[in-house]
Amino acid sequence: MLGVGGSISGTVTKSSALPLEDICVDVYDSSGSESSFGYTEPDGSYTIEGLPGGNHRIQFYDCGSNNVVSEYYNNKPDLASANRIAVTAGSEITGIDAALAPGGSISGTITDSSKEPLEDICVDAYDSSGDDSGSSYTEPDGSYAVEGLASGKHRIRFYDCGSSNVAGEYYDDKPDLGSATPVAVAAGSETGGINARLAPRGSQAGRGKARIKKAKVSGPRKVEMGKASTYRMKIRNSGNAKAEGVRLRVSGKGVRFKTSVGKISPGKVRKVRVRLKPKKRGTVRLTFRVTSKNAGGKTVKKKITVKR
Repeated sequence: MLGVGGSISGTVTKSSALPLEDICVDVYDSSGSESSFGYTEPDGSYTIEGLPGGNHRIQFYDCGSNNVVSEYYNNKPDLASANRIAVTAGSEITGIDAALAPGGSISGTITDSSKEPLEDICVDAYDSSGDDSGSSYTEPDGSYAVEGLASGKHRIRFYDCGSSNVAGEYYDDKPDLGSATPVAVAAGSETGGINARLAPRGSQAGRGKARIKKAKVSGPRKVEMGKASTYRMKIRNSGNAKAEGVRLRVSGKGVRFKTSVGKISPGKVRKVRVRLKPKKRGTVRLTFRVTSKNAGGKTVKKKITVKR
C-alpha cells in the first residue's frame, strides 16, 4: 500500500498585499532535485500535495504576466540559502507564504542587417554573477520584453530561436558574456531601447555549423484538466556539426515542463515525448521552446482546449 504524502500550502501576494495568480511554485528535495510543483489560484493560494517525508525547499516565480521578482522561501535569493520545510507523511504544512517584490524590465527591438524586424530571437538576461535572471523572445515586429528582473545590472544575449539564420551576440554588439555591456534595471521600471541588429550567419557548407532548423509538435487539441496527455516533438539538426546542450521547455497557463534533450548528431532528428498535465481550464496557448548551446533553436506554438 502506498504511503500518504504530506502537503505544503500558502498564499503569494505582491509586496502591496494583492494576491498573485499564475505564480509557479517549485519544490526541491533535500538533494536539491525538483520533486514537485504547483501554481497559485486567483486568490493567490496554492497547495502542493503528495510530498514524501523530509526537508523541502520552495521557489516562487512568475509564470504569467505579473512582473515580479522570483525568490525562495523565506525571502531568500537562491536554493542554497532557502529555508528548509520539514514534511512528514500525512502532514499539512500551512502558511508557507511569499510577498514578491515588483520587478524591473528590459525591452527593445531586434532587426537584421537590412533593419527588418526579426521574430523568434531568444533574449536571455544574466545577473551580475552570470546566473540566468530572465528570458523572452521577439514578436513578429521584432519587439521583446524581459520582465521580473531584480534591481541591479544585467547582461543580455540575443540568439536565433527560429529560422532567421542570423549570428548571435551580446549587448552591445559584444562577442561574449564577459565583454557584454551591463544594463541597469530598477524595481518597477522599464529600461527600454536595448536593441540589436544581427548579422547574417553565413553559409553553413563545410564550416562545421550545427543548426536546429525544424521542430514539429503532435498531440491532442482537447484534453482534460488534471489528467496527463502525451505530446511528441521532433527536433531536427539540419547542420553539419553536432548540436550540443539541447533543451526543451513547454509553458502556458497552468502548464510547465522542461527537460534536457542532450546532443543531436548532424542531419538527425531527435524525438522527445512530453507528458503534460494542465492545471487550468479553457483555451491554453502552449509554447514549445527548443534551445541549444551552439545550434540556435526553434519555437513552436500550439493551442489546446482544457476541459474540466
